[in-house]
Amino acid sequence: MNASPTAASVHVGTPPPDFNGWTTTKVYVHGFANLSAVRNVPVASPEFIALGNPWRLMLYPGGVVREGWVAIYLRNWSNESIDVNVGFSINDGNGKQVVYEQSPGPRNFAPMGDADGYDYWGWFNFATRLSLLSSLINGALVIGVHMKLQQPAKLSPPQFIPENPFNENMLQMLNDEDLSI
Repeated sequence: MNASPTAASVHVGTPPPDFNGWTTTKVYVHGFANLSAVRNVPVASPEFIALGNPWRLMLYPGGVVREGWVAIYLRNWSNESIDVNVGFSINDGNGKQVVYEQSPGPRNFAPMGDADGYDYWGWFNFATRLSLLSSLINGALVIGVHMKLQQPAKLSPPQFIPENPFNENMLQMLNDEDLSI
């Protein structure tokens, strides 16, 4: 199966009341099998935008607490606190779900670097490294990062800013032989 990165969904306007509000971002960890299996050695994803905020995925291929287990965390990369339901999934090359973990409720992600709170949340025993190695797609571990805001965002319509015709009108007047001096 050829798994290639896909674009995220974009919603315009207010979703219907039965819209569940979950968004999924796929993070591809290429060369997962070659990453260090030493505990407490993180691999960070590049920053990505979800729910209007920047995030990073922190993966510990060698685990944090238990040897042979992979740890995974979502980290708030913004200056704002946000309450989010979060889950992670791994599907194999046939689309079969191998692992899925979801927070039992919304988690508060403190602003990045906040000394008083946690700007990350996840599982230190997410899945065994062996089970993830058997789920690679073209050598990549594909992680579905599922997120939903605690309070649905109220989308306001974009502000209407009319085009200012001043420059065009002035240019026309300068080029008009009757009006220019």
